[in-house]
Amino acid sequence: AAAVGAPDPPLFSLVTELSPSKYRGLLVTLVASFWMIGNLYIALAGLVVFQYLEWSWRIYVAACALPSLLAFWMVLRYTYESPRFLSARGKFSRAASVANKIGESMGYSEDMSDYIRYNTGHRRKAFSEADAERHCQRQLLDDEYTTPFEVLRSTTKALSLLYSNEIGSGTTCPLQLVWFSLCFGSYCLVTWINAIFVMVDLDDIYFNALMFALANLPGNIISFLAIDSPGRIVTLISSLVLSALSLVLFAWYAYLSSLGTVFTAGIVVSACAFQALQTTGWNSLDVMTGEIFPTRIRSTGIGVCTATGRVGALLAQFASGALIDRPVVILLVASFSFVVAAITPFSFEYGEMARLPLSDNLSGEGGNKTNMNIPKD
Repeated sequence: AAAVGAPDPPLFSLVTELSPSKYRGLLVTLVASFWMIGNLYIALAGLVVFQYLEWSWRIYVAACALPSLLAFWMVLRYTYESPRFLSARGKFSRAASVANKIGESMGYSEDMSDYIRYNTGHRRKAFSEADAERHCQRQLLDDEYTTPFEVLRSTTKALSLLYSNEIGSGTTCPLQLVWFSLCFGSYCLVTWINAIFVMVDLDDIYFNALMFALANLPGNIISFLAIDSPGRIVTLISSLVLSALSLVLFAWYAYLSSLGTVFTAGIVVSACAFQALQTTGWNSLDVMTGEIFPTRIRSTGIGVCTATGRVGALLAQFASGALIDRPVVILLVASFSFVVAAITPFSFEYGEMARLPLSDNLSGEGGNKTNMNIPKD
């Protein structure tokens, strides 16, 4: 479980920091959409291994491990550290080197080593490498962690910034509540969907599970179309509200099934509508969480939010397990959780970030906000 959750913070931090502002929403959504590919893969693997080949579950587990091994190799072979993160830590030479490698891979030949600047407050100033190191050691988190104590101290400092007066009540805590509620509501269903289909008397469970996984596709398409206009927040709220309504509809058909009238099409359509809409919500939340935290604490912020979500997902397993013989109740509880997630963004203290540059620092000790700028000429 730890291995599954650990890649999320660095993954979304990297894609957020490496993406141009104009295309950041689309690129983060593209990366998040590969969750759909994974869902389709495991659904197809289950269909083939269990229903057609009737092989052991061990073969299924081995098949599920193959994408992770492929991802491990691709990260080692193709992934670079974020130049933005390196620059924020004062490692300008390494940041320029990485930026040049990325540029070369894209067909650019201009050396960026001389172009990294810091914009402190409203005054642009070029730093020497030594000055930059000293500046960043004062303004940012410690650069090198050589002992467990230093790692703990740096983590504690990052957490204190996450819950500071500047972003604690208006950013970190509301985002955590959205993550918790969305995870709780989602995992009440997605990990129990086959059992719920059985309880509402559906036939051909694996095929219906495959249809449920395929419903990710329209959800991702909606995300691509809406993530920049009308924007992240509007897309998040509307998708969560519609997800809650689709669960109420699903609960109605489940109730009719308990009375002996099974509307197979209604059950499958409402379940797939939920899957599509909650996929759009997840993509919007992934984009928002990555770009709203400043560079110095972006990975920590994403990590705290995803950890909070894991708690919600864990509690959802207990709730669904206790209520599995009452699917209508599970669906209504999940719907209420989505309503909570939809209401919470109204307490956010930040605006829409579509196509806007990322922040690299909090106001900091001196009250100035530090942002990286690369001159165009």
